[in-house]
Amino acid sequence: MFTLPAALHDVTRRHPRRVYELRFHTASATLRDVAADPKYLGAQVGLLLALHTGGQNVPLHPHVQGVVSGGGRSCDRAGVLTANPRWVSCRPGFFLPVRVLSRV
Repeated sequence: MFTLPAALHDVTRRHPRRVYELRFHTASATLRDVAADPKYLGAQVGLLLALHTGGQNVPLHPHVQGVVSGGGRSCDRAGVLTANPRWVSCRPGFFLPVRVLSRV
């Protein structure tokens, strides 16, 4: 889940379309970049992202949630498919390190 900090809620209310476009772009780019890094997975992953703008108890809680494939086609560090791509599975019960995703 990629959550927008509360400090940006006013900007979101004034420019919702632009802020939500940026949320999708940053969430997608972060997942793809980290997954492409051979240190973590070394693969191009598939993504399905959904926008949630509210929670049960919070009127505005914008965040993007995603369904991501449990692996992907092998690629180089730049995310370009290798000459003969193969399926690269993530480790059981683990996809990508949350701390790395948070830093990116």
